Amino acid sequence: MTRSTRVKREILSYLAITLGTIIFVIGTKGMIIASELAMAGVNGLAIVIHYLTYLPVGAVAFAINVPLIILSWKYINREFGFKTVFAVVLSSFLIDQIGDFSLVPADDKFLGALYGGIVYGSGVGIVFRYGGSVGGVGVLAKFFNKSFGISIGTVNFLLNTLIILVIAATIGSQTALYTILAIFAAGRMMDLVQSGLPTKTVFIVSNQEAGLISAIQGELGRGVTILKGEEAHSGEEKKILLCAIYWEDLYRLKNLVKGIDPEAFLIIGNAKEIIGKGFKAI
Repeated sequence: MTRSTRVKREILSYLAITLGTIIFVIGTKGMIIASELAMAGVNGLAIVIHYLTYLPVGAVAFAINVPLIILSWKYINREFGFKTVFAVVLSSFLIDQIGDFSLVPADDKFLGALYGGIVYGSGVGIVFRYGGSVGGVGVLAKFFNKSFGISIGTVNFLLNTLIILVIAATIGSQTALYTILAIFAAGRMMDLVQSGLPTKTVFIVSNQEAGLISAIQGELGRGVTILKGEEAHSGEEKKILLCAIYWEDLYRLKNLVKGIDPEAFLIIGNAKEIIGKGFKAI
């Protein structure tokens, strides 16, 4: 990769992180805070502190995030660290500089949680996809993982649970419940933005492998990999077909298999992400 290509890629990534941060701020200010809700993580904690003390959300989030980033600096990738600092500074500034506004009905916390979670998660997902983050307990989780061997998932769960309990104790159980809904919606959107719609991996055990391969390649335009197996009961050799498809092609694949070999055995699973020819470029 040439230097100019690397520079262009870095510029593109920072532009994308800027867009993602703006979307994150819109979801936070115009939906979550406008509905008097909160979120998990450092940003959620900053919102709770804002409700209790009226301190600016962005300034509080910045004050919490910066020590966490410094504490975890040697445990995180430098590129990730710089992009995280950029997103944290930008989001903290925008949240405090943009006046109060609402994009959802003020009295409908359900819509605020749902739409807020979707927009919030979309913004965070874009930032993650391009190698940064808007701060949060994930950075601290890396520190605990490297220093004490505690899994990142466990640290995230414990810290976010603590924040939800704080929300329930200080703001109310109803707000905590809607916050959980917002967190769930945000998590699903983060996954969707980073990995796209779920794809399927299909294993097919059949004695009509030649016909199936021809049909899958010809009618679905998908490649097929042949795995060699052996039936445990009889010791008979089996050819197992493996193919990856988009979820919308699953119905057609089932019909193809049924038409060629109604006795075929299929195992269908979800693939988080598929990278390579015919799907997403690396």
